[in-house]
Amino acid sequence: MYLSNELNDIIRSDSLPIDGKLYIDLSKLEDVALFFVKIHNNELSRVMDAIKDIINKNEVTKSFTSSQILQEFMRSLIDGHLDIHIVHCEIILMNQIRSTEDILENPHWEYKNEPYQILTLNQSLLDNPRVVVSLMYQNLSKMLYNPLTYRKNKPSAMDLLFMPKPQEYLNATEIIKTKAQPEKLVNPILKTRK
Repeated sequence: MYLSNELNDIIRSDSLPIDGKLYIDLSKLEDVALFFVKIHNNELSRVMDAIKDIINKNEVTKSFTSSQILQEFMRSLIDGHLDIHIVHCEIILMNQIRSTEDILENPHWEYKNEPYQILTLNQSLLDNPRVVVSLMYQNLSKMLYNPLTYRKNKPSAMDLLFMPKPQEYLNATEIIKTKAQPEKLVNPILKTRK
């Protein structure tokens, strides 16, 4: 258990030394975190390390097929007593599976036995077909000089946050106001472009 920085500051500045002891006005400790405890959860960190190895360690990740990596991912979660739905694991892994011909494209699953590759989590974020996702991740300077960045053209959920006028993209209709209360909005409708 450690003293918090706030409590340490109060002790240094506002305490009264009397008979070799420090006295603090308790009213000064309102809404102040007094102590903090560092907790090591070895079981959880063991599970997280195993999951990180499965989805983000090159030699391990690339050794699996798509069904095997999902199975190992789920086995690690079950062994660690983590209650996570399989669909969440599938979504993470789905974004790591790419076409062997073009790293920015998903495999064409409509063709039987379509070849694919499984990327590590880091590589799938760096080589994401959505430029905004890649730029938000890491190695920004590398991304700006990488020729692959200029081929990325898929839309992202984050795009609207970086647009100067997102309402033009959304084709917002006029906001209908009632005659009785013109200051209140009634059911504004936004249509997205098809």
